[in-house]
Amino acid sequence: MTQEPVIDTLAAVSAVRLAQIAQAQPTRLSDILTGIPSVWSPERGDDPSSAINIRGMQDFGRVDVLVDGVPQDFERSGHFADGTFYVDPELLSGVDIVKGPVANIYGSGAIGGVAAFSTKDVNDILLPGEIAGAEVHGMYGTNGNDWLSSVFVAGRGPNADILAGGVYRDNGNYQDGDGAVVPNTGSETESGIVKLTARPGDDQQIKVEAITYNTDYNFGDTTGEEGVYATNIKNQTVNGQYSWKPAGVPLIDFQSNAYWNQTLARQTVTVPYVADGIDFTGPSGTASSFMVNSAGFNIHNTSRFDTGALRHTVTYGGDFNNDTADVADGNDPGAPLTPGGQRETYGSFVQWQVNYSNWFEMINALRYDAFNLDGEGVSHSGDRLSPKTTIGITPIQGLTPYFTYAEGYRAPSVTESFIAGYHPGDIFYFMPNPDLSPEIGKTTEAGLNIKYDNVLAAGDKFRAKINVFRNNITDYIDLTNVFTDFTGTLTPPPQCQISGFGAYYDCYQYINVPQARIQGAELEANYDAGSWFAGVSGQHLRGENLTDGSPLATIPPDQMSFLLGARFLDRKVTAAVRWTAVAAKTLDQIPLEEGDTGLVPIFDPTPSYNLVNLYLSYQPNPDVVAAFSVENLLNVDYTKYMCCSTADGYVVPSPGITFKASLTLRYGVKDDSAKAKGNNS
Repeated sequence: MTQEPVIDTLAAVSAVRLAQIAQAQPTRLSDILTGIPSVWSPERGDDPSSAINIRGMQDFGRVDVLVDGVPQDFERSGHFADGTFYVDPELLSGVDIVKGPVANIYGSGAIGGVAAFSTKDVNDILLPGEIAGAEVHGMYGTNGNDWLSSVFVAGRGPNADILAGGVYRDNGNYQDGDGAVVPNTGSETESGIVKLTARPGDDQQIKVEAITYNTDYNFGDTTGEEGVYATNIKNQTVNGQYSWKPAGVPLIDFQSNAYWNQTLARQTVTVPYVADGIDFTGPSGTASSFMVNSAGFNIHNTSRFDTGALRHTVTYGGDFNNDTADVADGNDPGAPLTPGGQRETYGSFVQWQVNYSNWFEMINALRYDAFNLDGEGVSHSGDRLSPKTTIGITPIQGLTPYFTYAEGYRAPSVTESFIAGYHPGDIFYFMPNPDLSPEIGKTTEAGLNIKYDNVLAAGDKFRAKINVFRNNITDYIDLTNVFTDFTGTLTPPPQCQISGFGAYYDCYQYINVPQARIQGAELEANYDAGSWFAGVSGQHLRGENLTDGSPLATIPPDQMSFLLGARFLDRKVTAAVRWTAVAAKTLDQIPLEEGDTGLVPIFDPTPSYNLVNLYLSYQPNPDVVAAFSVENLLNVDYTKYMCCSTADGYVVPSPGITFKASLTLRYGVKDDSAKAKGNNS
């Protein structure tokens, strides 16, 4: 696999690097994803977890979320995204977003795309020529009285490097745009990382790391429609990587990765919720836990060679992942809706990239995917070959149009297959479906990469990516109301259970929708003249169930984001403003389901809104950075689409105006022995 700049990649790829993360002063992971086309974060303010939607696809592995190559596969049923993960943005050095099922190398299931997060390494703390150092960072936010402190230390030697860091974050309950305090939106989090890199030879590297994340928070009851759960999340990761790239041997560029990740969620009812005599939570003290263990490995090698005027790059490899879900339900009425079980996914791939001169590139790939699913005494398996082809030409220097056809394959998850039980309060029933067929995504995409230097002034840069796509999904898996009878005159399916009130049937099940389609257009453009810079990005997305013509629920609203900034005082001062305009999500764009009063939208419609953020930083030298920001400058009162709102009133508004200030101090030790040796030579 050949690493290349985003602008040269023949795919819809976006990247965020450490400098952009630092500018954003993120409280949540979604803060660093602002402005990336077709990326949405359907998160709740009373839960510090993160969720990622790419091109309208989310949940159950449709987006492959990786932290240093380790899959984040935790899922838990509830009024939130069915696929969340936990990582503190303070640990991160960057993220690469790949949209669509085009990244064969990352593993199985990513028919929506890949979000690959990278954590900080030694070179993010030490400057060239330094052998040891430390970085201290503190930040304060006014909305919620938020505090952050972190310390990273690093050492660099000729044959080994080491990095260790710790983060403490204390967030209080924030206020929305109307000035009302949103209950239970605070959390207390500790994170840590240790990373050791050894170089047994000039052409080999071994990297071992451990990451820990621990957070405590109260979940629920932001509007009086839920109980409150005291919640603790522990996420642990151990990862080992080995790479071998011998000099002068272009046929070998070998990389491997073995990992284990565990997410454990514990929750205890502290404020029960009983309405109209129906117990939705169990009594105070009711406890439950949810744990997902993921373990696996991946290996691949890249061989490079030429035949005449053609340059070839062939990458081939395989991967294996096992997810095991365990649930201790206690007496929580909702806990059994996260079933236990095990899913194995594995596969292999080969990708051939050929370049001719500097104007023609073709990428052909074939991936084999297979899965085994076990739970509730039932087993299910399947496999498939998925092709990909991309052709790009550069008829005029700086302009590269390309066309892609790619297929992806996602196995059903444990929850989708084996969920069984009553919704809390016994008001309706979830039926299992162990015979679910895997989803198959078939994406066609046309794109244009634009790359020019010295456009308006010497040394400036203009970069742009424009994409249009259509993803046709066969056997799309969706939670559906499959049987409703309030009269008692119809015969229910065998697995459908009568409601707890004994008066009617109302049953839901994950089923295969024969055909669904998501299509849209994306734009991302940036100009940098050194003394000033600007950017614009946005997307237009639509999704449809082609079987019945209804819209798909998980399509985010359209949006545009504009960035304008300048650098002053020998570029020691950077100031920027970002304006993000989010379109309304209207009723005709949201599917309906049966409610107490008839058909109601699965998610509440949301009006359009505009968010303005300001950023200012001062770096007098490489060791000191002072930063200031204002988020939601206009103090807009808004709730993100899909975060949590439903027709039943589960609404968690987003934060209002927030001022943040931070200070970063760094200290490095030079390699004086090398300097002295140089002076004596």
